[in-house]
Amino acid sequence: MNIPVNRKSRKDSHRAFLRAAADIEKKISITLFPEGTIHHTGPVMGRFKNGPFKLAVEKQVPIVPITFMNNWLLLPDDFYRRIGHPGIARIILHDPIPTTGMTEDDIDALKEKVYRVINAPIEERYPGYFVGTK
Repeated sequence: MNIPVNRKSRKDSHRAFLRAAADIEKKISITLFPEGTIHHTGPVMGRFKNGPFKLAVEKQVPIVPITFMNNWLLLPDDFYRRIGHPGIARIILHDPIPTTGMTEDDIDALKEKVYRVINAPIEERYPGYFVGTK
């Protein structure tokens, strides 16, 4: 149900990657957060890591992007606001993006496409946070 990732250990990170691959082989859906961390910059996403995209391409499974519109408000993660707040988590479940026929050469383009799909509604809803980020 949960695959912990110790990002300080390459060995443990690789072990988590192998476990996720094994779960996909068993037809178990997995959820990965490609940023790999929580950022303190409001709704502005950080750079995506390659792992989730490499895994999807390797296993030829679709990616279903999900935009979490207000988790940064409900579940802040900074020194002064370490407690969650009640409220309704707003999400957008996007259309699946197929990876059939893709190779490792397609990972960067796939990663960029998923980033744009997830980020577009956030940028539209919170435009003030994106001034000067382009």
